[in-house]
Amino acid sequence: MQQIYELVPTSNENSGIKFGGGAFIDDNWPQNPLGENLTLLLTIDNDKLTNSINSINLPKAKYISVFSTYNENRYFLDDIVYFGDDAELDHLKSGFTRVTLTETSTLRE
Repeated sequence: MQQIYELVPTSNENSGIKFGGGAFIDDNWPQNPLGENLTLLLTIDNDKLTNSINSINLPKAKYISVFSTYNENRYFLDDIVYFGDDAELDHLKSGFTRVTLTETSTLRE
């Protein structure tokens, strides 16, 4: 049996997780190895999330942004889904998904 974990906020206030929109990043918008802009999936305000979920302890005063490949004009799922093959894992690690950690509070669209 597979164990599943759930993060449960201690209140209904803003948990610090924002889906889509702009990202808090220092550099240019990230791209995959094909030169396509990655799609922002979510941004986490570490301080807000840590305050709303007692059992989590993220780096203070930082933002995590999660980006991944999406392209409505070509089949892209092989770029982001892993089924256990070593060559497939090497392909995924080449930059089709990216997670950034930054201190900046400047939003980039």
